[in-house]
Amino acid sequence: MSTSPHPLTSPPDAPKRAWRSDGPRFVLIVWLISGVAVLFAGVLALIGGTIATTVRAALAGEKSSAELRRIAEAATNSSTFAWLSVIASQLALLACIWLAWRLLGKPKLDRFGLAQSGLGPTRSIVLLVATIIPFAFGLTLAWLMSIATKSTDGPLQRMWTEGSKFESISWVLLIAIVPGFVEEVFYRGFLLRGLLLKWGPTASIVTTSVLFALVHGDPVSASAILPLGLWLGFVAWRTGSIWLPFSMHAGVNGVWTTTMMIAHRDPGAEAWLNGAAIGALIAGMIAFVGAVVILRRPVTTTPRTAPRARIALFVAVACLASVTILAFVIPSGTSSTAPPKPTLLQSPTLAQLDERVTAQVSIASIGQDGTANFTILPESATRLMLPPNKAGVEHVIIALDSGGKVFWMAYSGELSWKGSTRLPPGVLEQLASGAPTRLCLSLESLPEQSGVKVRATVEEDTARVEAAVAHAETEGWATRGRK
Repeated sequence: MSTSPHPLTSPPDAPKRAWRSDGPRFVLIVWLISGVAVLFAGVLALIGGTIATTVRAALAGEKSSAELRRIAEAATNSSTFAWLSVIASQLALLACIWLAWRLLGKPKLDRFGLAQSGLGPTRSIVLLVATIIPFAFGLTLAWLMSIATKSTDGPLQRMWTEGSKFESISWVLLIAIVPGFVEEVFYRGFLLRGLLLKWGPTASIVTTSVLFALVHGDPVSASAILPLGLWLGFVAWRTGSIWLPFSMHAGVNGVWTTTMMIAHRDPGAEAWLNGAAIGALIAGMIAFVGAVVILRRPVTTTPRTAPRARIALFVAVACLASVTILAFVIPSGTSSTAPPKPTLLQSPTLAQLDERVTAQVSIASIGQDGTANFTILPESATRLMLPPNKAGVEHVIIALDSGGKVFWMAYSGELSWKGSTRLPPGVLEQLASGAPTRLCLSLESLPEQSGVKVRATVEEDTARVEAAVAHAETEGWATRGRK
């Protein structure tokens, strides 16, 4: 296949400024603009969602500033924010596509890769199945990166466990179709084809893939995205169209999200999911060999847009088939609504916590030799006496809310809380600014008593404190550090 592009743009009516001349400089400037726009859209979604949730709680009668802070924090990690962030970012990217189209003087749509590839159904299916291999390679890289960076799940992963069947199907369709189309038009259409006007295929595909991975933020996501981006870019270059990469992108997003929903909601599905994964890898390897053969040969590109009626029919049939399949395979998730507000500690004061103390426990000494073990039940508080320490804290009042999800601590005239929709596995608290003193609380839920088993120690030795901090970060403990 020839790498020299055919004319993609309509003749301009008037001379353009140099920076608006189509090519690498122009598309990279637009990419920078898109990065700022997507970031701004995400910030707006975060601020808007947090404000709306907090105001709604305040109007409903919530007066406690601590409870309002808890509600605001929970909103940033909620399924609602996941919806808002995806929609806002894709709208921002779509606006950048429109901006580029206008600045280029309304070029022919195949400038954005919206041309027919010339591949028949059989070869297209082979390429689609072959996508399993670069995606599996990306997942392996992401797994290694997650171990190295000790990353935790975000709001998008929250959708794997939460939501009714209707909400889950809607999310799968959204995450598959919208980013699949918008991102392919921008990256494998506008950006890649703009770089190919002056650069070679290798430089263009690698640059596009790296930029595509970077916008996904964290190192784990970028590691998973990079191999897939290289594959999508190669296919888009060889076929001269983004329609097949769009199908690949949408398929990866949809199938992966569906698989994660099943795995997180139905523990009994692990055996057949593992079998399906092995079968998919075998099919992917066979298809990948065929894909290499297909893409080594010249692919005839038809420089015209696909008929809109055919596209609409294909999308409608694909969506209907997807909804039917998803309705059978996706189990209902947990409720994504906000948890009931605590009745005992809605607006606690230090005096109220002190009144609810039902037991007193002592930590005998600094270090593991002074470990104290006790159980705390909902709607009760325990006074934990501390040994002499560099922070000068004599005791800490520990309380559990009525739902067993929020862990309150009161000491030195301060009140802090840990947890929101779920109790953390532990708490590591620095008790005073400038002091090395750390209160380590390992928490274990006791469902039969609706309580929490606590293992408490105090650490001040530098090596022990560093080990405690590393352990807390690894295990996902709630931490509080002071300057």
